[in-house]
Amino acid sequence: MNLSSFEQIVQNYISFIKLAKKETMIVPTFDIDLIWHTHMRSPMSYIDFSTTLCGFILNHDDSIDKNLLNVAYQNTANQWKLTYQSEYGHNIDRDRLRNTSYKSSCVMIPIHNEKNRSNQDNSTSGGSCGGWWWESLHGHSDSSDSSCGGCGGD
Repeated sequence: MNLSSFEQIVQNYISFIKLAKKETMIVPTFDIDLIWHTHMRSPMSYIDFSTTLCGFILNHDDSIDKNLLNVAYQNTANQWKLTYQSEYGHNIDRDRLRNTSYKSSCVMIPIHNEKNRSNQDNSTSGGSCGGWWWESLHGHSDSSDSSCGGCGGD
């Protein structure tokens, strides 16, 4: 994969995250999901990113019922098209991103916060993507709560 393709996938991931609203499920495309899972491997970075961009930690749940997942995917695709004037799964025209009239509670701010990260374990616990960050936020490691997942807030 060349750098330009990778940058476009990351831009699509950021644009996807900007669609997030509390209590509303959003479902990623395959490419976006790969970036999302990769990002969650650095939990503190992901927490900073999610809370800065959207005001909450966007949970990710791979255990969603298939029928619900299909409906939520279609809703995400509809919101994507409305917001970015592009078919879901296709790259967004960067000029269109600059000129969109879409208003979101999300903002994009670069994060360079490396404090106290060297001693933190980025591994997962209980086979989940959330791992230790879920435990640190919620005080327990219930694997049903920390499964890799659910799009739509904490």
